[in-house]
Amino acid sequence: QRQMCIRDRSWATLTSNRLCLLRTKTVIPTQLEDWTLDSIRSLIRNGAFESDSFDFKEKLPNKSDQNGKQRLVRLCAAFANSGGGFIVFGVRDSQDLVLEERLCGMDRKLDFPEHFGAIAQRVQPSIEWRFRNPAVELPSGSLVHIVEVLPGALGPHGVVNKDGSIVFSRRTNQGVQAMDTYEVITLSLIHISEPTRPRLI
Repeated sequence: QRQMCIRDRSWATLTSNRLCLLRTKTVIPTQLEDWTLDSIRSLIRNGAFESDSFDFKEKLPNKSDQNGKQRLVRLCAAFANSGGGFIVFGVRDSQDLVLEERLCGMDRKLDFPEHFGAIAQRVQPSIEWRFRNPAVELPSGSLVHIVEVLPGALGPHGVVNKDGSIVFSRRTNQGVQAMDTYEVITLSLIHISEPTRPRLI
């Protein structure tokens, strides 16, 4: 199965079993079940902070944090537009902290799928995502939740701003970046020319 990915204003063809390597040669998991406590610790130990295939988040945005919610929606859309990716919740993204301080986890009483889904549904058109079940448990008893955003089948995927405009983004090693008109048109043509893959049930 071939997946299209926008990276640094160029198109790359990726296979579903691709190996992603950090500069430190640390392997980034490419399957949801491969995101374990050991693999997360390995990434942190080797200085991993963000890449074009994963992102660390300390927690979900608070109910009143509309800007934080908008950033998360844009991240989801960017991954869907860029071949898919993983969002790891419960890890502080700070270079000033040691490994165990970065692994903060989230309250195990939180209904994570419900709260995340309420935010992710703002992406237009809708995206497909799934979460690791069970979540990764820390020695403290708190949980690290991993979400896999699947490659968009109905893209390009965008985020509606307060003024009604739509922003289309892509994921790169530098984070979330806005797509230009050429990239949006190109991605639209790809989805038009390729048959829609079956939706997961």
